[in-house]
Amino acid sequence: MLKCRTLEAKAQNNKVYQNALTGRGGKVLLLLFLCQIAFLISPCWAENPRLKSLYGTVIIKNPLVKALISHPAIKRLKDIDNAGPSRYFRSLPAYSLFDHALGVFVILKRFKRPLKEQLAGMLEPVAHSVFSHQGTLYLRPKDSKLPYYLAAHEAYLKTVQLEPWLMKANFTAKSMSPVSPEFTALYKNPPFLSAIEIEMTLRLAYSYKLLTVKEIARIMDDLRFEEGRWFFVSEEAAEKLGSLSLYFTERYWGAPQNYVVNRWVAAAMKRAVDLGVLSIKEIRFGVDKDVLQKLMRLKDKIIHGLLVQCRQPFRFYDVVKSGSYDEIYKPEFRGLNPLVKQGAKYVRLTDLDSGYKAKFSKLRALFLKGIKIKYKKPKKTQSGFQEFNGGSFSGVEYKLDVSY
Repeated sequence: MLKCRTLEAKAQNNKVYQNALTGRGGKVLLLLFLCQIAFLISPCWAENPRLKSLYGTVIIKNPLVKALISHPAIKRLKDIDNAGPSRYFRSLPAYSLFDHALGVFVILKRFKRPLKEQLAGMLEPVAHSVFSHQGTLYLRPKDSKLPYYLAAHEAYLKTVQLEPWLMKANFTAKSMSPVSPEFTALYKNPPFLSAIEIEMTLRLAYSYKLLTVKEIARIMDDLRFEEGRWFFVSEEAAEKLGSLSLYFTERYWGAPQNYVVNRWVAAAMKRAVDLGVLSIKEIRFGVDKDVLQKLMRLKDKIIHGLLVQCRQPFRFYDVVKSGSYDEIYKPEFRGLNPLVKQGAKYVRLTDLDSGYKAKFSKLRALFLKGIKIKYKKPKKTQSGFQEFNGGSFSGVEYKLDVSY
């Protein structure tokens, strides 16, 4: 995003990144050295560009931050969408991991978190595979119970040559773990607030035209981070963020239509890997559209059928309340329950607002119970694809063991 960037530094960074991916490591150290020299002598780094975001404008003075923002591994995130395959099959609003990474960085900087935590926030999504969080569905790390992007985080930073830059500030790839206990503002699982959940909820609300920039500014003005906790000074702002988190938990993160599309694309990728026409390296280090276009070009009946289903998912499954079903889908509950400061006390929103408590509890109970999915054949059409049956692919293996 930064305009202040020399072509020389950009070219050297790209070469280092490409060598890391292709295995041509003989010139990595030399290219890295040249990249650092270009970084140090470039006059534009003396300037302090402004980074504008939904959460305010911050001035970037630190040369390491400038270098990381323009690094190829960070720029790759521009082509990874948070919504996964549904972004392309269901025309959902764009929300790149690049926007997410910089948004989290700005929030942490705005609330004066240490530089180390700010950088960890920016780097948190960097190890995501193509289609973002879908990687947690099909990439299963060996010897780890963590989701793929967290399990592979340290190794990924080293592979794409981000660690040498971090060492300029005496940080290591290992020290950038998003789940480190020292990063008290960055990462916590819902229903607790974190910079990650705050950014995702507000960004989605803006993308779906549920909030304006001014409304986001008012929410941010009422938000605080003190004594190791996020809280609001107004119940109204807390309720707005909480209600939005429930809305997107139900209609975005936990939506059955997104789940079946994710699963069908995962199955298509698994088959492409088994056929030897798609590599795990492409899945881990590539970008959404390159992998999707490769899948679409393949002349394989099963892959083709899976992608046809993704284009019109509602023709191939139903959510049923009774009777037979093929699968019970239990989405992750991502509803937020913010703290509100009243006098000297911190009170949960569910203890202040009975209406919000009812909605929160109802959705959580639904997700714990699970959503029954029945796959089906579509009615006969003249498209030629009526023989593809969602149920016939529901048991297709889609999990890939991956070492990193």
